[in-house]
Amino acid sequence: MRHDPHQYDYEPEEEVGWCKECGEKCVITNVDNGIGPYEFWGQKGRHIDIQTVSSCCEGDFFEYDPSE
Repeated sequence: MRHDPHQYDYEPEEEVGWCKECGEKCVITNVDNGIGPYEFWGQKGRHIDIQTVSSCCEGDFFEYDPSE
């Protein structure tokens, strides 16, 4: 499940970083990697796991230029 900006009452931050996967300059975004709605012994809930990732490969990132 991907981040839906209309689902939460905040806007994702528009920070710039460098992707560890491809090495390109990218925008850092928030995505929801949770499993979503679930039921456990009759209790209903929603699992949300918001992670900060790169926009190009959705992987880890550097906050600085690694070539410097």
